Amino acid sequence: MEEKEKNQPNESNIARRERLLGTDMTDKIHDDEAEITKGSFFANLWYNHKWKIIIASVFIIVAIVGIVAMLNQKKYDMELSYYGPVYVKNDLYGDIQEALDQLIDDYNGDGEKRINFTFICYDGDIKDTPENKDLLDANTKNLDAMNSQVNGGYISFYIMDKDIFEMYKGHFITAEEILGYKPEEKMLYDSRAVLLEETMLDERYPSLAPICKDTVICVQKIYTTRDETLESAKALFKAIVELE
Repeated sequence: MEEKEKNQPNESNIARRERLLGTDMTDKIHDDEAEITKGSFFANLWYNHKWKIIIASVFIIVAIVGIVAMLNQKKYDMELSYYGPVYVKNDLYGDIQEALDQLIDDYNGDGEKRINFTFICYDGDIKDTPENKDLLDANTKNLDAMNSQVNGGYISFYIMDKDIFEMYKGHFITAEEILGYKPEEKMLYDSRAVLLEETMLDERYPSLAPICKDTVICVQKIYTTRDETLESAKALFKAIVELE
């Protein structure tokens, strides 16, 4: 008997249980493995794809923050720009904002009047000499900025030096179209522009005199101009022309 047992092959514990109890343990093992796999889904997902998950999460968070910021951003009632040789310093900038605030309305209906006033300094009278190289380089860069802004169409109201107006006048609509009537001839520089010196703006607001000399006001309308931008520009143009 002992000799027989010595000649028997070694059995695994599972095989011995099957032989003694008459049960198949294979299904039980497979069930346990399935349960483990199912319970580890998220752990496996994180282990195999954690960097993809982290990167995707960052993009999602950035997108959400951007959308929230965009929704909360306050819109301007008026956007306008000055092109000319005058460098608009802090005091003049504040005076322009203060004067225009009294001439515009709350066009977007948000309970506030907000103005976005920008300026680009350009002097067409600078002589082409070596000592003026820096000024001429600045002029070239500012000319590119003016071209980009005018062709963009997102600003509709401009205060321009008369010579600069001549460069862009094809973009502007007539004063008669803006006002609904033709203004006095002496006010007109061109059918599309009103001389700022012929309005009461610098008399009502003397600190604005530097940007009133040799300048015109005009309103742009091109294919990219939004209706609300155009209408607010027309309203400011009318308010300035009709100042008393």
